[in-house]
Amino acid sequence: MIRAFDAHPHDPSRIRVIEKINRKLEIEEHRTILSQDPPRSCHYDFIHANRMDAPEANSGSVGYDIEDLGAKRQVTKCATFNNASLATRLFEWLDDSQGKELDRRVGLLEKRVKAKGTSLESEVFA
Repeated sequence: MIRAFDAHPHDPSRIRVIEKINRKLEIEEHRTILSQDPPRSCHYDFIHANRMDAPEANSGSVGYDIEDLGAKRQVTKCATFNNASLATRLFEWLDDSQGKELDRRVGLLEKRVKAKGTSLESEVFA
């Protein structure tokens, strides 16, 4: 869940995001938007300001692409961690934690849409 979202006052391509991952973990992420085509795609570099204890996860890049397939959407996410070891990269690939996280977020959005009686697009792109 995103708890804070601030744009840099002089550079709108730089933003700060604070996200609560679970009850114990909150990540402050500084992002630099490389390209975007809302609502179809967004690509950015990131640095986790408060994860210096985990060098394999403290910087990298993320790209989201959303393809309209009529009644469905295909979401593709590519995340790269700059300092990840080979073992970490292999585990991420086998575990598919990024895919599981996307599924969890879509589930939360779908639950909110059902409760509010709105559309998915209005919840995501509002």
